[in-house]
Amino acid sequence: MIEISLKKGLLLENISLRLPWGANYSELREIGGPEIRVFDGRGVSPRSYLLIWRDAMILSGIKAVVSTHVRGSQTRRPKYYGKRMAWLRIDVDRTHFSNARQEYRWLLQMLMRR
Repeated sequence: MIEISLKKGLLLENISLRLPWGANYSELREIGGPEIRVFDGRGVSPRSYLLIWRDAMILSGIKAVVSTHVRGSQTRRPKYYGKRMAWLRIDVDRTHFSNARQEYRWLLQMLMRR
């Protein structure tokens, strides 16, 4: 069993690499070859990037899709949409759940067992 520690970031256990909190786009794109989607700001806001790690193993064996959205360097709201990673989205396989409440309870149980 892998020790869970979120102090420095989220460990992608299947590739033994960590997504560090506060990492910028240049750093994140080099970690495990994520799928990258580019969104053009259309002159209003800077270009942004969605980075997706599919089939990731996290939190001691939970299979998930992990993603984060990072904007370009010129932003007015760096706390939320800055050029550094501010949040991660974690999606687990939903085919076994009939609703979000069931999924939440399952994930909570999985984390409590670890």
